[in-house]
Amino acid sequence: SSSSSSAAQDEADDDDADDADVVRIAVLPGNLKSPRDFRPFRQCLLDPINDPPPDIVITTPASLGPMALSPKNVDLFADVGTLVVDEADMLLDGGYVRQLDNVLMGFRRADKLAVRMGGDGWGEGGGTKYTEKVQGWVDDFGSEALVVKKTQHVMVGATLPDVGLRSVDAYLRKRFPESVRVTMRGMHNARHYGLREQTVWIKDGEDGRE
Repeated sequence: SSSSSSAAQDEADDDDADDADVVRIAVLPGNLKSPRDFRPFRQCLLDPINDPPPDIVITTPASLGPMALSPKNVDLFADVGTLVVDEADMLLDGGYVRQLDNVLMGFRRADKLAVRMGGDGWGEGGGTKYTEKVQGWVDDFGSEALVVKKTQHVMVGATLPDVGLRSVDAYLRKRFPESVRVTMRGMHNARHYGLREQTVWIKDGEDGRE
């Protein structure tokens, strides 16, 4: 039938896909005692070639916050290039400030340790902060200097209330005094022409779930 042939073609396209074009997304649940309790993290530590780490991890402050409390989990936060907090205005204006503070503390700890160690790996998971060359900066040997690249924080919200005792705007300005603000008209109506999107569900080999 046409539907079966179409499905077969989709599978063939998936097999031919370049790994560089594949975005691996994982959803981190709550009630985990350790990052190793999450299969995608555990598998990438055991076999990083055949099981690369997720490119994007979706979670909540309530799920990630408890892990940030333990210094043993610093390598988890060290390997994150960008932290995106969606609906930041709702989280900070509601009852999630403490949980979000815990998450931010985990990233601050990882950044401070990375600067102290110069970006070298640490911890059981071998977490590593990325380093990048900075044009115009040179080290003592005349080579372009490498600097530790801290986790980028992106706070996204439709509005940033600046009134009341718990002003979201004041909170962000205090926490991130050097932040750059980006606004645009019709942000929610933006169209990305030419973007091809396809979702591929991968079954969990341990329990057969998708």
